[in-house]
Amino acid sequence: MNIQLAKSILKSALRRIIPQRIRVRFTPYQACVKPEGKWNQEYTDGRWDSLEQVGELAHYSVVVGYCSSIKPHSAILDVGCGTGILIRQLRTAGFISYLGVDLSEKAIEQAKKHQSEVVRFEVANAEAFQPREEYDVIIFNEILYYFPDPRRVVSRYAEYLRSGGIVIISMHRTPNSRKIWRLLEGCGNVRDAVCVTNTINRLTWDIRVYAKPEGTQ
Repeated sequence: MNIQLAKSILKSALRRIIPQRIRVRFTPYQACVKPEGKWNQEYTDGRWDSLEQVGELAHYSVVVGYCSSIKPHSAILDVGCGTGILIRQLRTAGFISYLGVDLSEKAIEQAKKHQSEVVRFEVANAEAFQPREEYDVIIFNEILYYFPDPRRVVSRYAEYLRSGGIVIISMHRTPNSRKIWRLLEGCGNVRDAVCVTNTINRLTWDIRVYAKPEGTQ
C-alpha cells in the first residue's frame, strides 16, 4: 500500500470516528481574503443585496441598541461599512459623527448617497487604514472573517478609542466565527454579549461589546 493511499484511508477513518464539531475546533482559522476587484464585482453583481433584507434586521438592531444605550451622542467608526446599511439604522442612536470605511469603491459609491454634514464614507483598506481621530464606538459588523489576523486588527483599532469607548463586534455564527471568538479571548473586557436567531432563515449572529480592549501580542 502506498503512502498516499494510507493517508487517505486514515483521514476517512478519522472523519467517521471524530465528530465534526471536534474536528472543526482543532482546524486552524482561515480568513476569507478577497482583493478589491473581487469585492467590486460582487457589489456590482448584487451579491450582497441580501444584507438589505428584513432577515438581517435583528443583528443590526442589537448593534444600534448598544450604541444608543451605552454610548449615545458618540463619534462612530464603522469598519467594513459596505453600502452603509448600518447608518440607516444608526440615525436613531443620536450620534454626533460617523465615518464608514470599506475596501470596495463600488460599495462606497452606494454608501455616499447617505452622506451628510456628520456622515462620511471613505474607500480604505481596513487592515492598513489609520484613523485621523479618536472614536467613542468602533464597529466591526460582519467583517472580521476577511482579516488574516482579526485579533491584531481589533487591538490596533482599539488604540483609537476615547476613554470609556467601546468596540462592538457582530458575526454570523459559523465554524470560522467560533475560531475568531477564541482568537479574541483576553483581547479586552466583555461588557455584554448576546446572540440573535432568525427562525425563518435559521441564521444566528453573536454580538459582543468590548470595553476598550488592550493590545496584546
